[in-house]
Amino acid sequence: PEWITESTPLFREYMHILSLCDALAFYASWAETVCRQPTDKLQSFEHKQRTIDATVRMEQLLRRVLDVDWLGTHVQDGEDCTELQKLRLLYVPEVVFRLHGVLYETRDFVPQNLARSLEMAQMVAGDGLGIYRELAQKSPMHPNGRLVAFMALMRKSAFELLRVQESASDNRVAPV
Repeated sequence: PEWITESTPLFREYMHILSLCDALAFYASWAETVCRQPTDKLQSFEHKQRTIDATVRMEQLLRRVLDVDWLGTHVQDGEDCTELQKLRLLYVPEVVFRLHGVLYETRDFVPQNLARSLEMAQMVAGDGLGIYRELAQKSPMHPNGRLVAFMALMRKSAFELLRVQESASDNRVAPV
């Protein structure tokens, strides 16, 4: 209809929900690609490249959801505000956890993803998108919120990064 334009909250809401659906639909394909085990060296090389490509796409889709203040204040107005807040509370933390999983689980394919998984703390803590609010929010499914679980993921990434750095320094050959 002509009353729905790109600048209307209804259109932005539709685009936000569509971006979430795109990300969640591709997630299954990404997971299948990552889990597929190659049987020989040629397949191993192809698998690595397919995994890297799928990971780049998956990260783009998940970040598209988070970077636009998904169903945030610029979409919310009027009577649907409460429903949109409930959707945001439900799906923003889920996207954060999936993005961390994508980055962390592909650290062997894309080594910089390990550091990037740890950098998510900045994205979550920043006031601009207010993601920490959704993680801290209590709900019937998560009576204490999900911030503690997110911090556990940050700790996991930090310890793995330290392990990798320690391993790299142990593997350096001392000059003779």
